[in-house]
Amino acid sequence: MKIRRNSFRRELPSEDTILARCISIIDLGMQKKPQFKNKIQHDIAISFELDEKMSNGLPFVQTRFYSLSLGDKAHLRRDIESWLGRKLTGEELDKDGFEMKSLLLQWAMVSIVHVESGGETYSNIVGITRPDKQTRARLESHKELPVNETIFFDLENSDDQVFELIPEWLQKKIEAREIEEDNEAEEYNEEEQAEQEAEQQSIFRDGEEELPVGEAIRKMKELNE
Repeated sequence: MKIRRNSFRRELPSEDTILARCISIIDLGMQKKPQFKNKIQHDIAISFELDEKMSNGLPFVQTRFYSLSLGDKAHLRRDIESWLGRKLTGEELDKDGFEMKSLLLQWAMVSIVHVESGGETYSNIVGITRPDKQTRARLESHKELPVNETIFFDLENSDDQVFELIPEWLQKKIEAREIEEDNEAEEYNEEEQAEQEAEQQSIFRDGEEELPVGEAIRKMKELNE
């Protein structure tokens, strides 16, 4: 038996726009950004169970990371509005706030691209949209629950039992979060963040590493042509 350094190849979902359901929304707390001079931002992770199966018969799960912001240029606001098929109201943006938990178990069309980096290929979510009218009508009679655990985790109201359901690689990110009162790093500026994120997106491979993938935006445009 012979084995090479890169003999293991992880399965990836298709490079396409795929029907998916939101299965987890996880508060990651304040995260330091080495690629942005150690500035900090409040991050969340939103995971989707895709309507596409791996070779073992289980559905793919894909995660997208966001800063917890609904500013005019925030990626989270852009994707929520695209997902809902409407603009957020003034009450949702200011007075009452938007309830993130309302997105749990909601269906979406998730656009996936493949990006090569360091000799390996990764999958990345680059767009989330509302399913079309015909698909929404079909899903109204869909009663099956997701295969994977459904998780909503909020650090302000943390629950140890819920925390134990979170994948280990995300647990480690939460445990490594910055404690605000002890953190001397400069707080992340929303406008600056939006401009930098437009040039440098990030993908994660099983939570092990973060890689710059600005190419993903260009590939998303090609996918939609």
